[in-house]
This record gives sequence, C-alpha cells and structure tokens, in this order.
Amino acid sequence: MAIKIPKLDKREYLLNKKHPNAFELKRYDNGYHGNKVTYNEEYIATLKKDVDEYMTLLNSYDGDMIQGLYNIEYEKAKEEQEAKHFYHKTHADADFIYWSKMQEWSIEEGIALIHGKDPKTVNYSSLKRSAPLSDLRKQFDEIIELAKRSVKWKKLYDPALPSLFIKWAKDNGFEAPLELDRQVLKRKGNTVDWKKQYDDLLKLNNGNVGKADKLIADQRNVIDGLKLPIHNKSDLNTKEKTSLLKILLGLTLTNYEYNPNASRNSTAREIASDLELQGLSVDEDTIRKWLNQSKEYLPDTWGKET
Repeated sequence: MAIKIPKLDKREYLLNKKHPNAFELKRYDNGYHGNKVTYNEEYIATLKKDVDEYMTLLNSYDGDMIQGLYNIEYEKAKEEQEAKHFYHKTHADADFIYWSKMQEWSIEEGIALIHGKDPKTVNYSSLKRSAPLSDLRKQFDEIIELAKRSVKWKKLYDPALPSLFIKWAKDNGFEAPLELDRQVLKRKGNTVDWKKQYDDLLKLNNGNVGKADKLIADQRNVIDGLKLPIHNKSDLNTKEKTSLLKILLGLTLTNYEYNPNASRNSTAREIASDLELQGLSVDEDTIRKWLNQSKEYLPDTWGKET
C-alpha cells in the first residue's frame, strides 16, 4: 500500500533542497525585484524553468518514492546540522592519558569519556545550553537515567573507578574508545580496587554474622533448658538433661576462658552479663549450679597436653 504523505510539504522540502533560491520566484511575482543583478528577467526565467521541470518530475513520483527521497534529504540535513555542534570541534576531544590517571570518574565524566569527549567541555549543562536537541544530549539523558538506577542497586557507584565504569558501560552495550580502554587498563594495576576490598570485607563480615547468629541460637537453646522451673526438672529424661549439660559445657569451654577445675572463676557472671545484652535474664547462681553439674561430662583428656 502506498504511503500517504502531504504532497505539498515534502515536495516543497525537496524543491528547496534542490533549488534553494526557488523562494525568489514568489518574491518576484509579488513585485520585489530588488537592486541585485540576479533579479533580471533572464535569471528569473531560467530559475522558473528549472523549478517547473523539477516539480514536474516530483509530481510524477508516487508517495513511496517521494518519502524515500525525503528521508535521504532529511538525514543529510541532520548530518549537516550535527556536524555544526560544538562537541565535534577539536577542543572538545578528550585527553585519554590525562583522564586515565584519575582515581575516579563521576557518572557525567564517564559518559562524556566513553563518547571520546572532554568532560570539562562536554557535559549535561553544556549540551542543554548549546545542543538541546542533539543526539548526544539524548544519549546523555538515557545513560544518566540508566546509571542512576544502577547506583541504586549497587551495580555502579558515583563516583566510580574508571575501570569499573568502563566495564559497566560495556555490560550495558556502550563501547568505550579503544585508546581510553587501553590507557585505563594500563594503570589499573596501580589503582587500589576499593570495590573489591569492600566486597571482600562484606563477605567476611557476613560470615562472622552467620557464626554469631548460630552461637546466639545455641545459647538460647541452652537458656530455655536453664530457665525451666525446678519442679519441672523431673520432666526432663536423663538423655535430654545429659544433652543440655553437654551443650552448656561445650559452649562455655569454647567461648569463655572457663576452667572447670578452678575453685573460683567468673564464668557464670560473664554468661549472665552476655545474656543480659541479648535481653535474657538468668540468675548467676542458677548458671553456676548447672555449670557445676556439667563438670561430670568433662572429657578425661581435657586440659592434658598431647
């Protein structure tokens, strides 16, 4: 099916691209002959002949052909307009060696650099002011939006290590200039990888948190047994009581400097104090009583050198 297009608009656009002076015919017909030599009858006659011939040719084309010609001319005009923007000038080109030495880049700096531009010259403010409708301004908008969402989910940082920003850009389909990539890679070995150190530390701390949670859970299990009223102790069978006493003894030997053979020690008081920190209250004498009972399960080899 043929493309429906406004005949006058696109044909006039093509006419003006072919004969930029065609507008002079209308001015001439309206009585403006000017003082220029070009406004003579011979010039006007030749221009009218050329315009009429080209319009006759355009009128012989169907809608698809007109649309195709229009697209070609429109893209050429866009390219010509794009070439006039300030960021295509030599002074807007980035010095990759200089910027590769930076310990960090802001998101805006990184976006400019992966486009090969100097962030001091090409940035969001300068694009908004001098090239608000340019393709580069549109790309800045899109990448900034994507970067902000990545920062929120810890996929990117602002500011970020140059190597990290380039990797993020590549992961999202934005290629960096090879020379920028090479210069950053060249200096990567001299840069402290703070993100890796942070991730390693976080991993270590998460492991410690897991161990602490397990210790607290084990202590709670023992405490539940210690807190049973005296008259209910008969409800425990021998096996359960033995297990609780062994757990208490094992945790105490592992986590406190407990010496079962010492005549005096502060272990019961330390345990009571630690339990208080967890919001749990157990009498110190009660803890001491159960510790004394747990001694009978002390291994024969305990405290002996091997």
